[in-house]
Amino acid sequence: MASPSTHHGARLVQRRHIPEMAEYAEISKALAAQSLDDTARFFAGNKGATQEECDTFAARLLGLPVRPTFVQGMASYTVVATGGGVVQFRSADNPLDLRKVSLAEETYGRFVPKHELCGGLNGLAAYRMDFVDGVSAFLAMNSFRAAGDRLLRVALKDFVR
Repeated sequence: MASPSTHHGARLVQRRHIPEMAEYAEISKALAAQSLDDTARFFAGNKGATQEECDTFAARLLGLPVRPTFVQGMASYTVVATGGGVVQFRSADNPLDLRKVSLAEETYGRFVPKHELCGGLNGLAAYRMDFVDGVSAFLAMNSFRAAGDRLLRVALKDFVR
């Protein structure tokens, strides 16, 4: 979508696409529904532990109350503690490759949380990781794609450095 431009004196100023609140509300609504579906599907396929058991395990591990993250994956269940810290549960047939994660941590530094396998719960592996604050690339994609993908190209160039 091309951004409209306006004249200020002799200079042409490009206006950025700023998503409307309604656009954010629709995205949030869709993500919330998808996350509920993904969570239900994860626990339906992993009968060894319930969501409540995972929440309790994670809260004990982190020493703080936890809540599910806003965006869930299809192959995992992830919670975040109110004071920081994240625990992700994965089935035995879909573990994290900690060697590859370690390479990502070394390569991308503070943009990748530190990961640690912290045992398991009835067939699910539990990984503790640091909380990395900010907006995920997934949620920022509309902004990255504004102005003819200019922001996306800049972000990718900066990330590669």
